[in-house]
Amino acid sequence: MPDSEPRVTVVTAVYNCEDFIARTIESIQAQSIDDWEHICIDDASSDDSAAIVERYAAEDPRVKLIRVEQNQGAPHARNVGVQNARGEFIAILDSDDASPPDRLEICLEAFAADPELGFLGGRHVVIDTADTISDRVERPALNDEQFKAALSEGRAPMPHSSFMMRREVVESIGGYDERLPCVADYDLTLRISPTCKCARLDRCVLHYRRRSGQLSETRAFASTLYSAMVLARARAQAEGQEFDEDAAFERVRRQVEGRQGLSRKAGLNLRAIALRAVQSGEHDRFRMLIRRSTGYWPFSPHTIFWWLVGFMPDSVQTRCAGLWSRLRTSR
Repeated sequence: MPDSEPRVTVVTAVYNCEDFIARTIESIQAQSIDDWEHICIDDASSDDSAAIVERYAAEDPRVKLIRVEQNQGAPHARNVGVQNARGEFIAILDSDDASPPDRLEICLEAFAADPELGFLGGRHVVIDTADTISDRVERPALNDEQFKAALSEGRAPMPHSSFMMRREVVESIGGYDERLPCVADYDLTLRISPTCKCARLDRCVLHYRRRSGQLSETRAFASTLYSAMVLARARAQAEGQEFDEDAAFERVRRQVEGRQGLSRKAGLNLRAIALRAVQSGEHDRFRMLIRRSTGYWPFSPHTIFWWLVGFMPDSVQTRCAGLWSRLRTSR
């Protein structure tokens, strides 16, 4: 196959994913278009992930392996992929997910239809470890205005592995923030959105693999705190206000590590995030967050009430959240 410039570069950060990386690569090889390259960045895996990628690269010159000698995290690995990309477009695919055969074609058609479009994603289905579809996530299309409205409300419009963007757009913002141990994808969306038109397609462009034990309580807690931080940073920048990044990062690190001690502000902030979670139907996340909130500030009657609600059935939690929302709106 000639070594011409590809239209799309698929970037996959790889770390200890030997059970799934072959299927991830094969899903790109099965695409309905051939004009792509697939850069897999091995982030110092201790299993056979790199060797598996290397075997595919030996047989298909469009598959490329880049090794990172010391583990530095997925944001750094993805930045390495972007820096080595030759395609006009960057598509993200995590090392345990897969793309349906028409993913790249669908996305390229959307970009061709609107030259101002710089960033998009789409719907997904959930697959298990055997590639069986276990859930279909039906979400409507979002135009640029709707997409950015969702972001402003603190919602991530689509999963990371469905991202596709013009390379010049992601390069213009400096890629992923490598200081973030999680939610770097949400942060990237927040920083890209002011620079171009964005959209969510109503077409399936991702097979998202759900595995048991995929997200620990500690990581879920950290994701919640870092999401709130990067949203606050984006809002401050949009309004031309100062934002002390070093202090914000240190504050979140202390909360994640449990070193902050009693803090009314941390407790109330976590309670607010927990209530948004239960209103969205994320009951396990609600329970985890309200427990953390109680630990930071156990002196609030409201927090104690919600801590007790956390032991109740999901249906009761939903009704309490709805009543709480109506009471606050009527004030």
